Amino acid sequence: MFSIHSLALDLSSYNSNNHPHYQLLTEEKVREMIESAYPNPLSLPDIAATTCSNQEDVERLVTDLCAKGVARLTDLGQVKRVSQMPKVIRSQQPTVAIITAQFCEKLAVDAMIDNKDTYVRYKGEGESNVYTLGTIGQHRVVATKLPAVGNSRSAMIAAGNTTTRLLGTFQHVEYVFLVGIGGGVPHYTDYHQHVRLGDIVVSTSPRRNHLGHNGHNGHNGNNSQKLPTRSDFIYVHCEKLRSSPDEPMNASNSSWKELQTVDSFNYRFWCPLSLELQDIARQIYHESQDDVGGEPSWERYIEEARHRLQESDDLEFIRPAENTDKLYMSIGTNDVIEMAHPEPDPQDVLDEQTDPRKRGMPKIHFGAVGSGRLAVGNEQLRQDIALKFGIKAFDIEFDTVIESIFGNRKDRYIIIRGIADYKDGSRKKEWQPFAALSAAAYMKAILCRLEPIAD
Repeated sequence: MFSIHSLALDLSSYNSNNHPHYQLLTEEKVREMIESAYPNPLSLPDIAATTCSNQEDVERLVTDLCAKGVARLTDLGQVKRVSQMPKVIRSQQPTVAIITAQFCEKLAVDAMIDNKDTYVRYKGEGESNVYTLGTIGQHRVVATKLPAVGNSRSAMIAAGNTTTRLLGTFQHVEYVFLVGIGGGVPHYTDYHQHVRLGDIVVSTSPRRNHLGHNGHNGHNGNNSQKLPTRSDFIYVHCEKLRSSPDEPMNASNSSWKELQTVDSFNYRFWCPLSLELQDIARQIYHESQDDVGGEPSWERYIEEARHRLQESDDLEFIRPAENTDKLYMSIGTNDVIEMAHPEPDPQDVLDEQTDPRKRGMPKIHFGAVGSGRLAVGNEQLRQDIALKFGIKAFDIEFDTVIESIFGNRKDRYIIIRGIADYKDGSRKKEWQPFAALSAAAYMKAILCRLEPIAD
């Protein structure tokens, strides 16, 4: 174990005057470097090398910062900023949790939060969780980024554990939002069903998509509309079944891969016990459709956040050029052809007037969200599964996250995906920032309509 105190003593006889190219550091300078590197740690030799300073001085100053609680040494001997989370009084406890998985998603969500503060909560073995607390509308919220998401066992465990810690730390959370990017399910002939890059998919029960809409659905005093039935679901995870004892589970390179059909998978379904968030999501959309010529609230939030994020040099949150949205259709095992995107009926004047894509804004879709590595990797299989279950988007396997939400008895949750590609959201990097921003904006629109929880 690295000991900064013992190392400082061992170097006490070192005379920096013998090395005139070294310069004396100040505590403020070291603290500034640690702050700038956050949330990443810095090694002490790197600090010394970057500033052309004596490492003994770096050791001494870092020791002082650690003693003041400003910085912390990791198990690897690196130094990291500490912003310890204060005890939050009952009236300031967040009632909304927002979970993201990628850096651009967290930036987009943070841009929607007012009066925000970011804190680090340390666990054992150098593990830490970063939480951003603040307000959206009338709600106190907490946002975090998962350390890893994916199909590896370690990523699944980490994602589920982070969610469990989040909900254990903030026990007054009543609503959970999973916000970020995903892969759209295209429709090659129907403009209304076609999900394009930059669009938004809101996780709702496909069964309810065919019930017709009521502008006050779920808010007309009839609470039964918020309650799901046994046939409702908003998230589907596809896991490959073994067709023989010798076949490895989910083996993408096996000889069984080409024999996959929709029936080759085991499907797991999730649905919140209350559909309150889903009903609000539909309501604000239908109200915007009725207000022809008006600006939907989420489009305004996109513009406001984009201006805020211009100050960041990390990512560009602008909508990419239209010609980067290429659509391909599978015509065989490994063959695809490029397709034109379906257009609205030219005789339908309302479609032409209300198409948000023509003004560089996302179109909103409602349906289930799916996941599963093998389902996403096979284009035809992906389309078949989406058609069977009413899936509008796929993401990178959040099943352990949703299972944790369910296990922590959170009855109201929703998944919002901005579309970045036609797979699972992880492929087309240039669309990810705008897609994440769009999803975060629709999240804010829902929260601004959601009534606060009565004390």
